[in-house]
Amino acid sequence: MKLQDDLRTVNYVAYKIDRPVKQLACRSAYFTLPQTVYLPFLYIYDLLTLPRKQYEKAGRLADLYPFMEKDDTLKNVELLPELLTQTETEGKLYTLIPAYGILTLTGDPDIIGTDAPLTLTEMLSLYDKMGEGENPFGIAMSKKDYIDAMVSLSNTVFVDWENRSCSFDSDQFAALLEFAARLPDTGDTSDQINMVYTGKQLLSLREIFNIYDLVAFNYYFHGNMMLYGMPSAEKGGTAIKPYAALGISVDCEDKEGAWSFIRTFLYDQYQTELAGRALPATKTGFDSIINDYMAWVSAGGRMHTIDPFGNDVTIQETDGRIADRLRNAISSVSCVYDNNTALTDLIWKEAQPFFAGSKTAAQTADIIQSKAAIYIAEQT
Repeated sequence: MKLQDDLRTVNYVAYKIDRPVKQLACRSAYFTLPQTVYLPFLYIYDLLTLPRKQYEKAGRLADLYPFMEKDDTLKNVELLPELLTQTETEGKLYTLIPAYGILTLTGDPDIIGTDAPLTLTEMLSLYDKMGEGENPFGIAMSKKDYIDAMVSLSNTVFVDWENRSCSFDSDQFAALLEFAARLPDTGDTSDQINMVYTGKQLLSLREIFNIYDLVAFNYYFHGNMMLYGMPSAEKGGTAIKPYAALGISVDCEDKEGAWSFIRTFLYDQYQTELAGRALPATKTGFDSIINDYMAWVSAGGRMHTIDPFGNDVTIQETDGRIADRLRNAISSVSCVYDNNTALTDLIWKEAQPFFAGSKTAAQTADIIQSKAAIYIAEQT
């Protein structure tokens, strides 16, 4: 392995599935490290767009914990336990997520209540609070947006990759379809801030990667915003949305060399660069975000934004409470957003007759169950 000291800006996603690469740069799509790493004949997976649970089940990924445990360069690095808990499988870590966002519904507790996170049943009941033809998401979320999100976030609820089985014929999934049917065919987020500000949209799905974005959105909820996590059958929590996800192939000829590349994403140099662009995986990186925010609050906590009517306004944060909300969002994570476009596309296609009114939700769920079961059984 050869390290160069010069700063390169080379695309990090130079590797593809099962294809050896001869040059990798310590750079993700978002962030840069001041070194370029040359790693011959390695298999490093970019798991952002791959169904990682399937790869784990198929035995394609190496456990990263043994490399971490014996790595002296990481002896002072403490990973956030909530992130590890949701990423590991049966005590093994096949995927490293060094940068991520948090997915959560946000809303006004005076209207929605203070019971969080929301269950799917509770979210459905919010329709009683809306006028005819309205829904809690306003026009921001489309049918497909909702189905893609719920399936990706409830992957382990409807799919058991270990046993290659699924349960899309459940009442819970039929209820999910019923909810989706009430959403618009095409989402429009262009007026979302105004709809939230005027109370026409009760819930907003937010991807938190920047603490100051939370400050601004709290203003749009008139200073009374609450995080409700992601709805599920039972009490769930917030969800991790990976911005970088790395794994080592079991067929890698030099796993130690591959790990030497991957571990650099846990170094302070990388983790403390994430502020404003992603949330860090290490305690040092996360603490740096909170410390910078609290210093900003102590210095007056002022930021400029645009109100829903197009006016320049100054927001002032005085008590630092947004830091507590971000900490709570991290501590309440209950799942990882797992991308599986093949499965979500299958579900979306088979749901069309229901949305057209020619089949019931139960009939559609049965059809999806049958076709999804075949797809899942074929995965190796």
